[in-house]
Amino acid sequence: MNTRDTSGLYLFMFLLLLALLATGCDLFPSGHTTFSIYRTPQNLLFIKETDFDSTSEQSMTDMLFAPPEDLGANEYTLQQSLDGGTSWNTFQDYGEDLITTDTIQDNFSINLDGDCLIRLAITGGPYDGTFSNEVEVIESTVDTYFSAWSISQGGGYFAVSAEEEGTGIDSSFTVKNNTPDYTVVDDALTYQWYRFDPDDFEVMIPIAGATETSYTTTGADSGYIMVVRATGDGVHAGGYCQIMEPYID
Repeated sequence: MNTRDTSGLYLFMFLLLLALLATGCDLFPSGHTTFSIYRTPQNLLFIKETDFDSTSEQSMTDMLFAPPEDLGANEYTLQQSLDGGTSWNTFQDYGEDLITTDTIQDNFSINLDGDCLIRLAITGGPYDGTFSNEVEVIESTVDTYFSAWSISQGGGYFAVSAEEEGTGIDSSFTVKNNTPDYTVVDDALTYQWYRFDPDDFEVMIPIAGATETSYTTTGADSGYIMVVRATGDGVHAGGYCQIMEPYID
């Protein structure tokens, strides 16, 4: 019986698969468009929320970022600017520089001691000596916290494509008092949807009129990640929470 030598074909298919994975190709798309982020310093840092911590009695900022290993780096150091980016200082946490503890750490949750700009200084690897995107932080002054949040488009960054124009996205946020009994605060949040550039996290474009918990995509959203932010009124609820799911891929 004659047999065909297919070893060359299998090798070709294996190499093709590796090439697709290396370029970030989504091999198994389903539901809505998902895609991998091509990691650079400019799409590294994202603020999830700012609210008030009753235990420490201070505002807390939860930030998320791709771990250092994703950029081939050894560590990140948090930097802070109090003058709009003119000058930068290494953030001090209990008198010490705030540095990631290992190459897989992907978040900080800290009190920043006031409104400011923040960024990450990168050490090691191909981006050694460079910095992440800059993010503005507005701290909370009201003793409330975000206890729950959700968005209907989970399981991957939601990047709108032409065929998905008209897709509805729903979100929800719950904010509670820290004292005395953790009651839900009603009617104290405003909402804003944004077009978020997957390549440059400093490009966050507010969508005119998109100020409800739900949003229906349009052709202008093509190529962007959709982000929704809930902001406290500063009296009954403080801080803000914004959703881009998953947080960092």
